[in-house]
Amino acid sequence: PYTVKKNMNDIFQVVNIETCNICNRSCSFCKFGQPKFKEPKSFLEFELIEKIAKELVELNFKGRIHFTGINEPLLDSRIYAMLKLFQNLKGDKSITTNGDYLNYDTLQKLSDSGLTHINISVYSDNHLKSIKKKCEGWNYGLSDMRPKTRRLSKVLVNRAGDINLENIIDSRII
Repeated sequence: PYTVKKNMNDIFQVVNIETCNICNRSCSFCKFGQPKFKEPKSFLEFELIEKIAKELVELNFKGRIHFTGINEPLLDSRIYAMLKLFQNLKGDKSITTNGDYLNYDTLQKLSDSGLTHINISVYSDNHLKSIKKKCEGWNYGLSDMRPKTRRLSKVLVNRAGDINLENIIDSRII
C-alpha cells in the first residue's frame, strides 16, 4: 500500500524553474536552432515565482532551486530578484547558462542574490577558454557540448517534433 511521506524533502530534492523561453544561441540540437521555431517570447509571471518561493519556505524545503530549461536564464533581467526570493531556503540555488553573459559584475550580482552554483554549457574550445578565464575563483561546473567531445546517445529526444534529428545524427552516435 502507498503511504504518504511525512517529510516533503523525501519526495523531491530539486525544483527546476524555467523563467523565460528565449536564448541567444541557435544550437542544432535545440529548438532555437530549428528554422520552424517561431514561438513568441514569454516570461513566467513573477507572481508565480513568488508563490513557489513562499510555498517552499512554508514546506521547509531544503533541496536545490535550479533556474534552467530550454533557454538562457541570464536573458531574464529579473533573475537576481528571483534568486533573492529563495534566499531563506537552506539548499543550493543554481543556474544553467551558456555563459555568454557572464562577467565579473554578473557573477558578483548572482552571488549577492544567493546563487551557490553555476552550471555552464560549453560549445567550443574557445568558449571553454573564455569560461575558465571569466569564472576563475567561482563555484561552477561544465557541461561539455563541444561536437568533438559530445557523444550523442542512441536514443535522441525529439522534444515533440521540435528538433530535426537528421541534421545532427552523424558518426558521433555510440
